Amino acid sequence: MLFPCPEAIDRRYGMVFVSPHFDDAVIACGGLVRRRIKAGHRALIATIFSADAPEKKKPHGDAFSGITNTAGRRREEAAALQRLGADGIWLPYADAVYRLQRPFLRYAPTLFGRRDQRLLIHRLRSDLMRIAARSGCRVLCLPMGIGQHIDHRLVFEAGVSLAGSIDIWLYEDHPYALFPFLLQFRAKSIGLRLPRRRTDSGPAFDKTAAVDRLVDLLTTIPSLQLNHPPLKKPLRLLIRVLDAAVVRRMPILHGPLYHRRCRPLVVDVTPHVEIKLDAILSYRSQLAGPFATRKRIRQAMQIHSSRLHHRPQGFFERYWRLRP
Repeated sequence: MLFPCPEAIDRRYGMVFVSPHFDDAVIACGGLVRRRIKAGHRALIATIFSADAPEKKKPHGDAFSGITNTAGRRREEAAALQRLGADGIWLPYADAVYRLQRPFLRYAPTLFGRRDQRLLIHRLRSDLMRIAARSGCRVLCLPMGIGQHIDHRLVFEAGVSLAGSIDIWLYEDHPYALFPFLLQFRAKSIGLRLPRRRTDSGPAFDKTAAVDRLVDLLTTIPSLQLNHPPLKKPLRLLIRVLDAAVVRRMPILHGPLYHRRCRPLVVDVTPHVEIKLDAILSYRSQLAGPFATRKRIRQAMQIHSSRLHHRPQGFFERYWRLRP
């Protein structure tokens, strides 16, 4: 079931998963979504930035074809929802790639205080309140914003402002959550204290391999236009410098979660991993490079899961629950 607007929601959902773009919630939370559905619960995925691409603001070139084909992305999302058995609602907000003059600026932190961004947060907050009221949900599951994408951070800010009136869970944005130093940087930025014993410090973590995987990932995102072999070595060096000079030495900032307690929840999704993979593979327009095959996606999920739980063959997703 796809709802055209919040007022059209005519079912009750214990949990609503908020996805900045098509694919975000499915990739990060697909296992939990399927687990809840198999347990007899309904699941609603609310996709925020799903408006048609304005022709005058549409960036040109093959690098952006996977983003700007909105009709194709809607078909992919509908197929993924069907595989999971979830319902959906698509809100008519424009992706940052259309709102910003230079698309690469969607990862720039300096834009966040602009007046237009503050107004957008207010509108998003209002829509999330309407969705929560119509669905009767008790839990709103939001992106943490690990990848620093402006749209993810806007959804995070709007949703976290509702804490106190509704239970808030934060999910770890993928594929960025595969790289622990990105999680640590984001956590410190929003004022979240990560428990040392529960945050990616297990034997499966190899920093050199993690940096290599991150560089491989960045060079396979077409819209970043980094797929040039001479850039790989400088990128590796930049990531290591940022990790050593910024992430490790960075204090916990007075972000929106500075005075809030947050508890990690690791969810076993092993019985549902194949359905989750089926759903992820629905997004063919977003899959490119070495991470595009079912085998490689499964391997990445396995590596991440091994840092979350001691069971070697299981698959897990981690969430952060805000305490009252």
